[in-house]
Amino acid sequence: MNQQPEQTAQMEQLLTQFWNRQNGEADPRVVGELLAALKAWIAAEIGKRSGAGWAPEKLWRDAEGGRSGKTRDEWLSEDASALALHKLWAALKKMKSGHLAPVADADRLHRYAVRTARHAWYEILRQESRQWNNVRKSILAWIQGGCTGYTIWQLSPFRGEKLVGLWEQRGQAAPAWDSEALCRSAEATAAVLFPDKPLRELSRPEACRVILAAARQPVALNELTAAVCILEGWSESFRSLEEDRNGQGVPATAEDTAAKSPIEHILETENVYLVWETLRQLPVNQRRVLLLPQLDAIETLEVYAGVPLGVIAPALELSLEQLSDLISRMPLSDSVLAELTGIKVQSVRNLRLAAKKALRSLLLKSVL
Repeated sequence: MNQQPEQTAQMEQLLTQFWNRQNGEADPRVVGELLAALKAWIAAEIGKRSGAGWAPEKLWRDAEGGRSGKTRDEWLSEDASALALHKLWAALKKMKSGHLAPVADADRLHRYAVRTARHAWYEILRQESRQWNNVRKSILAWIQGGCTGYTIWQLSPFRGEKLVGLWEQRGQAAPAWDSEALCRSAEATAAVLFPDKPLRELSRPEACRVILAAARQPVALNELTAAVCILEGWSESFRSLEEDRNGQGVPATAEDTAAKSPIEHILETENVYLVWETLRQLPVNQRRVLLLPQLDAIETLEVYAGVPLGVIAPALELSLEQLSDLISRMPLSDSVLAELTGIKVQSVRNLRLAAKKALRSLLLKSVL
């Protein structure tokens, strides 16, 4: 958290006053100052992802003053900011009433706010870009359904964007394509590959072949999706929903790529309740190594899927007391997880990788 020591001390004092107020509502002054800090953190995170780069006071002033003349990105930023603040304040009220464990320090509250803002941004994008998602899923189904000559890969397991290209290109990195430039290049290629068919009448597999042939190099799945959307007449600027990319399609910041629980990248980009329902299909030890190392994933399930600890504990074949004890000791080392799962410490990492792969596979089947 990039705050001066005195700012951190002030926030710690605000939190103490907020949690310690036993009777009635919290002091309006404390609430006002706390809300101002939350708004600033939310605006910074969403402004970074949307490319708006707004100062917090401008975002919230504009959000309260109507939408006349604003761009789609500005609308999305306002919606995501309002959603994030609503969810974050609702979570704080649950904490104050004892239904969730309270956030005890300013640094953790900041991380909680950033994660909430990130979830809200992706949630708004999913709502606003359903056609984008439909096109993306159909491209995945085409590639993974046995199409000839093409494949999909990632440069490192479970991290980084998905890339599409010819089999002989597998493993190569993709240049920074612009989806509109890809479409312009595809026009000449389409005239050669499909001379009797207008570009906009191509099927999606045909459009993908044309775009990839025009590129002559691998293309990020998100850029390929955006290009197909443009060819189909969708003129909106479709944003990336990949877990380690920000709203402009550029590498994520160091804060984004900081150590997270094994399942956090999945939880950030998928429907959280769907992840929970799918997670329950895995063997219990796989559930444990995914959920238990750090508190982030459990907090996300509590806040976004409405899954209380009393439901999470049985799913991990633990008593509520056992789960609460583990939470108090988080982050958990692999040696603790090894003892809990009854396997060797060296095997925990392999079990975690297998669990993430299985979860990804089940999620893909559930949405195709």
